[in-house]
Amino acid sequence: MSDRENQIAFLRKMQIIGPAAMILIAALIYLLWDNEQKSLVVGIVAFLSIPDFLTFKFLADRLES
Repeated sequence: MSDRENQIAFLRKMQIIGPAAMILIAALIYLLWDNEQKSLVVGIVAFLSIPDFLTFKFLADRLES
């Protein structure tokens, strides 16, 4: 595999792992944090995973072209 193919493969993996980690963090916050506003915090963390996914997707698509 060339260096470019390795970079694309890494970005494709991160496209899944990055948002999954953010959602896992959101789930842990929801389970462990005893606060009235935890749903808001979980929603914000989960929402922040969307740009993370799109960033890695954009970078991988740019490298492929």
